[in-house]
Amino acid sequence: MNISFVVPNMGFGGAERVISILSKGLTEKGHRVTIGIINAVPQSVAYTLDSRVKVEHIQSYRMHSLKGVKSTLSNIEKFLRQTDTEIALCFANSVCALVSIVCKKMKLPLIFSERNDPRRYLTKISYKLLQKLILKNVKYVVFQTEGAKNLYPKKIRKNSVVILNPLDVSRMPDYYEGERRKVIVSVGRLQEQKRTDVLIDAFAMIADRHPDYTLELYGKGNLLEELKALVESHSLTDRVRFMGTSSTIFEDINNASLFVLTSDFEGLPNALLEAMALGLPCVSTRCSPGGAEELIEDKVNGYLVPCGDAVALAERMDSMLCDYDESLIVGKEALKIRNRAELQVIIDAWEKYINSAWERK
Repeated sequence: MNISFVVPNMGFGGAERVISILSKGLTEKGHRVTIGIINAVPQSVAYTLDSRVKVEHIQSYRMHSLKGVKSTLSNIEKFLRQTDTEIALCFANSVCALVSIVCKKMKLPLIFSERNDPRRYLTKISYKLLQKLILKNVKYVVFQTEGAKNLYPKKIRKNSVVILNPLDVSRMPDYYEGERRKVIVSVGRLQEQKRTDVLIDAFAMIADRHPDYTLELYGKGNLLEELKALVESHSLTDRVRFMGTSSTIFEDINNASLFVLTSDFEGLPNALLEAMALGLPCVSTRCSPGGAEELIEDKVNGYLVPCGDAVALAERMDSMLCDYDESLIVGKEALKIRNRAELQVIIDAWEKYINSAWERK
């Protein structure tokens, strides 16, 4: 089958990482996979793709004029026809709304994958209008959690499915058995949603009790300077490091002592999933609509704290560092997430759903 992903970019990000893994898995199962990146200018690809996966640039234009919209839709249609697409997949609602118009015209099945908490991003009129187009034109939706699925209308839910993100364990190092670095790590974009400020405040509360520990923050974003100023206000510039993005993130964090996620909302947090699969002791906020709780059973394979509560987070981090043998046990329990999200299990689930949508076209 000819399968096309249509995305706004393929930079560092959770959805982009999933697409890189899915595209390889589907290619290995005999499908022809193309990734169309719809943007005003050609975009680079952050993740390594299978050599058989083709990447095409779809020229987009400003959406403020009817001419720009029509030209963009025309280019999407041209891409789908030139690649002989039999089914399209979209992981971003801004792109999916446009692709849904074209697919409806071409009578092509389209699968939308909800990657976040719709209650959070559907705050602007423009996004609400885009979502209306999706609800009108799209029949098939893949959710990452039951919580997100339950936020959609019944007519969408009846044809939808919940699939975890895939773990490509072959790309991950083995569980680290040696003495761990006295480092607390977090991975994610430096944006408001991720609430990195809560982690910095919490670390400041326990820094004196654990003077040998440092905090490493992986990711880039528009809050970088603001967060650096917050670190400076806590007099922690020598103990908090901004690491930027990394193509070797698994190796970078594999021997860390703790992993922390502080998001207010997520779809299914890839960074948390992967940290658990490495066997890191993990603590996460109960981010809506239930992504962390889909992965963590509190005090069994990780720890959960309320969103935005730096005091509760500090207390949990403190207790984990003070009783680190117990934290290691919890981390080893987290390794079992590999079985739930094992690559072939997830690829098979996606292929089954793709085939079902195509057969019902």
